[in-house]
Amino acid sequence: MKKIKEHIEIIVLLIAILFVCIPLFKDGFIDTHDGHFHISRIFGTTSGILDGQFLPEVVIEWGNGFGFSWNLFYPPLVTYVGALLKLILPTYVEVLKLILVILTAISGIGMYKLMYEITEKKKISLLVAVIYLTVPYRLTDVFVRLAIGEVMTFAFMPILFQGLYNLFNKDGKKSHLIVIGAVGIVLSHNISTLLIAGISVIYVLIHITKLKDKNILLKLIISAVFIILIVLFFYGPLLESKLSANYSAFDEGFMMTKEGFEKQVLHINQLFDNNFRPGRSYELGQDGDGTNEMNFAIGLQIIIPLLLVPFIFKKIKKETRKDYFYFLILGLICTFATTVLFPWKYMPDLFTILQAPWRLLMPATFLLSIAAGMTIDYEFEKIETKYLIVAIVACLIYVAPYFFNLTYVETFAICNARFSTLNCSNFEYFPTNARKNMDYIEKREDKAIILEGNATIENENKKGTNMTFDITENSSENLKIELPYIYYIGYNVKLNDEEITITETENGFLEINIPEQKTGTIKVEYTGTTVMNVTKIISIFSTLIFIIYCFRNRLKNRSFYSKIKNEVNK
Repeated sequence: MKKIKEHIEIIVLLIAILFVCIPLFKDGFIDTHDGHFHISRIFGTTSGILDGQFLPEVVIEWGNGFGFSWNLFYPPLVTYVGALLKLILPTYVEVLKLILVILTAISGIGMYKLMYEITEKKKISLLVAVIYLTVPYRLTDVFVRLAIGEVMTFAFMPILFQGLYNLFNKDGKKSHLIVIGAVGIVLSHNISTLLIAGISVIYVLIHITKLKDKNILLKLIISAVFIILIVLFFYGPLLESKLSANYSAFDEGFMMTKEGFEKQVLHINQLFDNNFRPGRSYELGQDGDGTNEMNFAIGLQIIIPLLLVPFIFKKIKKETRKDYFYFLILGLICTFATTVLFPWKYMPDLFTILQAPWRLLMPATFLLSIAAGMTIDYEFEKIETKYLIVAIVACLIYVAPYFFNLTYVETFAICNARFSTLNCSNFEYFPTNARKNMDYIEKREDKAIILEGNATIENENKKGTNMTFDITENSSENLKIELPYIYYIGYNVKLNDEEITITETENGFLEINIPEQKTGTIKVEYTGTTVMNVTKIISIFSTLIFIIYCFRNRLKNRSFYSKIKNEVNK
């Protein structure tokens, strides 16, 4: 009983985590906006591993069997984790559900640890963790959108900011959390990376005078270097892909035009509409974009504590004043920027990369959850257990209607449509040429096609990203052949063991040129580019070095180690 009493906050937090995950324990698959995309991504990565790819890039099943790449363009952390979990779970639906449970647990525990870092009070930390778990926008991300990238960002933001807070306000012994949090966000979602990078830079800037401390500056630089090196395996090939061909995702206005972006603003009343029934929130944006099913409320669990702000100014502690106003003011600015009152029409077109102003609710609710917690801490130095329990139960009851208005799909067939938006989203990661010729891709035969010249192709054998065939009777000075693969970097083609240059056809496929009437055996393999392979090695070794660095620091910080070191020095 004594041990239970000592850890009662963690026990209550785990109960709250399980409560929030109730819909994930029901049979079937939640009918969400993007769930099938992410299940397809996990399936594709698993398939790529079975195809022989290390940290797979191309999913050969998709794109009518000609290949589609998620992992070259979309941060792949969830797909790698999913592929590992598939080793122990029977279905991909169960894999995704378990990932969501894990991310919910990380979100709650991470926020608890962050608030304990700030307040050093278990009860306040517990309450803020529950507030964070029940934020309407986070629940919308999980149960309506299933925007796994943002859900993962919700999990890693507290870890990142615990590291930053500890570095600038404490002893800096937890600076490794900066790396863990940042890497998790970068490998989760591109748009979230931009948003969180922005608010993190602002946090560093408000503490810029502390960078005079060489120890703080050095740890910040070391963290930045580790982050860059660990994520290099993703961003190196991404940049190489962008330079090698035109892909639809990078076409101007493809993801979102300025006009479309401005339509995605929120009305003020939407920030206070706490009805959790899907389909109830006000419609906005383009028809059929699904936003009418989303809840954009800030949440009463955040709003009510923030009403106390005018009454606690004199109670704000000097040592936390700067951080408190950072979380409060920046959170309010992010919230304001989601609304019709913000002058988006005067802002640069560059901001359309965010796709919708309401995406700012993610950093806004994170920042305001912390501000709400600090406000409660200032107003009530001690919270009685009975009031804490009432507040937690109120938060859980407040969001409970969400769980009773979800729809489920009994079955989900991943491979029921090899050429479908079910698997390839909006085909945004097709080469521009391929996306302009969708009819050609849909009707094209799955074989090598002679585009120019006269020759005979025999003995074709295609298996995944590997293919062989023989060229005979070649009477052409320059024989052009289109291979049955969408153009992505990483393929290697050889004629009689001699490497051949690969180019892109006007239809977005791989093209090879066979000069001087040559004949022989063509061998196609997906081996990855030099950049891919080198950056993977760099990232793996950097991760190992980071683990050793963390272990060394942990050992160094232990009291017995310090005593031994002092004795040795003596």
